[in-house]
Amino acid sequence: MIEQNSLVEAFYADGEQPRLVPVNLRRDGDELVICDRSDNQILDKWPFGSLLIEEQSAGRLHIALRDLARTAYVEISNDKQVFAFKKLWTDLRTQRQENGVVRLFFWCSAAIVSVVAIFVWVLPNIAGIVVPLIPYHIEQRIGINVEKALFDWFDRADIEIRCSNIAGQSALNKLAGIMVPHANLLDLPAVTVFRAGPPNAFALPGGRVLVTASTLSTIEAPEALMGILAHEFGHIHNRDSMRHVVNVAGVGFVISFLIGDFSGVSLTGILGKEIVGRSYARNQEREADEYALNLLRDTQISPSGLAIFLNDIAANTGGGVFSSHPATSERVAFIQSASQNSSANKKVLSDDEWQALKNICN
Repeated sequence: MIEQNSLVEAFYADGEQPRLVPVNLRRDGDELVICDRSDNQILDKWPFGSLLIEEQSAGRLHIALRDLARTAYVEISNDKQVFAFKKLWTDLRTQRQENGVVRLFFWCSAAIVSVVAIFVWVLPNIAGIVVPLIPYHIEQRIGINVEKALFDWFDRADIEIRCSNIAGQSALNKLAGIMVPHANLLDLPAVTVFRAGPPNAFALPGGRVLVTASTLSTIEAPEALMGILAHEFGHIHNRDSMRHVVNVAGVGFVISFLIGDFSGVSLTGILGKEIVGRSYARNQEREADEYALNLLRDTQISPSGLAIFLNDIAANTGGGVFSSHPATSERVAFIQSASQNSSANKKVLSDDEWQALKNICN
């Protein structure tokens, strides 16, 4: 334990009179207190940080102030008292170091708590605030960059990743076009099939939808694909994809938005596989499902195909289409219930068109 009141015997000159006064030195916090040894009257107080300490010879210390205008000084000329003063000085430095460690620990802890708070509370709220302020033409530019980042990530040197069979793309556009009049979207959606990964579909910012080729080999009817697209249109309508981007890119995205820099440098390095592997919140999935069911109802398409697809995926992948669309039993039951109450049986593509769509990557 640090002994702040330990006394050190010394001699003090005030700089005005030539005589040396016998004094006791003690520490009070960060100050050296100089007291008259005869009556314990305080003669002066010097901050430890302003002391100049000179060991003139063995067993002799000369202590003065850094302020050259002050000519007062203290002398200690006894080995025992020199040792006592050095201990006083060492104890002070030890306490300062301990206080510094405590302060460092406090600020490090505060920094960690701040970072956690940013990710848990701030960033989701930033998305809710920022996204409505982003003009749609900016969101479209972001969507193009994100799509490019995804294609770069999935890129294969031996094969073209984007499926572009003309007849198949025409059938795909026809499916999307049937829903567009009822979708209440800001622009026509751009739907692309590409060769990568297990069955999945992604809604990107700016009305872009990507569907993996393996999805087409999994479903048995075009109506099921319409259900998948309707769900993705729901994410586009609710701007979930844009919120997704803001949450992934965080403050860096906000800065890019403010300075108008939406080049590949700002977003491509941050996004890419993150947007594939990150799950939507349960309420976002539920809202997209509700949107899809309403859209299918308005276009007279049964949601049974979507229910079967999600149920198969849940059984075969442990509950997810990748991890971006968790096909929970609650979601499957919700869509199955809606399909049982639907009498729609509209045929949307001819057999030839459906076959062309399934072969879009050939």
